[in-house]
Amino acid sequence: MHPPLLYLHSYLRWFVLAAVVVVLVRGLLGLLRGTPWRSGDLIWAKGAAHLLTAQLVVGVLLYAVSPFIRDLLDNMGATMQDRASRFFAVEHAFIMVLALGAAHAGTAIARKGKTDRARFTRLTVAFSIALALIAYGTPWARPFFRF
Repeated sequence: MHPPLLYLHSYLRWFVLAAVVVVLVRGLLGLLRGTPWRSGDLIWAKGAAHLLTAQLVVGVLLYAVSPFIRDLLDNMGATMQDRASRFFAVEHAFIMVLALGAAHAGTAIARKGKTDRARFTRLTVAFSIALALIAYGTPWARPFFRF
């Protein structure tokens, strides 16, 4: 069960990243061009947030079955003293939960904006935060694509 989840988690990240970037670009263009808020803007935001949720679910399942994570969690004293181990055991998950929260909160508060400019501003700020957290919390030293 571990290898398929690892592959899914590895490949799904690219869809998550692409969706978050698309939402961010739509938000920026909406702000800069002064375009009206459309239902497609909300659909993209919800889609990106739901992809992040799916990625989190796969990640939690991966944490549950990964022998690597199990070893790290069994030896938390040593894990917390090693930067790379601490990143995978604690920081990665925590940072990604924050990114998920930013995306979902941003979608909700953007929808409630009174003007189109307010919606695009809220969406852009929230998804900028989500993207920054994703960039910080992604283990870039790992293989980009698993084969």
